[in-house]
Amino acid sequence: MEKNSKEKILWRCRRKKIIVLILYYDSYQKDFYTLSFDETTNSTGSKELEIAVKYWSESKGLIVHHHLQLFLIRKATGEDLFEKLKKALDNAHLPLNMRIHIGSDGPNVNKKVYRLMNGECLAVRNQKLLNIGFCNIHLLHNAFCKGISVLGEEASDLIILIHNYFTGLPSRWDDFEQIQRDKEIPNLHFVKHCPSRWLTIENTAARLIQQWDAVVYYFLKFVPQIRSILMKS
Repeated sequence: MEKNSKEKILWRCRRKKIIVLILYYDSYQKDFYTLSFDETTNSTGSKELEIAVKYWSESKGLIVHHHLQLFLIRKATGEDLFEKLKKALDNAHLPLNMRIHIGSDGPNVNKKVYRLMNGECLAVRNQKLLNIGFCNIHLLHNAFCKGISVLGEEASDLIILIHNYFTGLPSRWDDFEQIQRDKEIPNLHFVKHCPSRWLTIENTAARLIQQWDAVVYYFLKFVPQIRSILMKS
């Protein structure tokens, strides 16, 4: 970082993660900005609230995205999230009247937060937030999630189990490759499915269907007859 920089940096160190909080006192405090937040779960299973801002930087000539603050939270209501967002803005000395939009991931959980923020902006500057909707990809993900719940979550579980069964075990895959050759099935690996990103199920399911004859033969005939020891693992 340059010596002349007016950036204020706070490092918060943890066992597996370093969080950098960058506060631009010379730029985004003077510009209109968008507030972004996301609830996620870290590697320890703790729930986090990550807060950031986006703004147009005249000096850089582009849109800049900066992380503001991270909070460890438990089960949080809309009011709880609203108070954390206000605290992050206060800590960064960001004026409320320059906020033009709230960006978040899902359309349902954050409706309460949007209403509270909208009411505050209306009181401060007599003008509501700019409403451009929520992330459309999340709508698709939620739709696929509902579809899986109707058709059966076992399909998702089966795809994950079969992928994990062969991953990192060359001896198992060598046996399966021989079955692929014998049955003239394309020599392709299984695709990893992410259960929290349900759109991945299309490609992963298509690959499993393509390999289905080999899968059935491997688990119902080859393993019991040739590799019976695997049935104990």
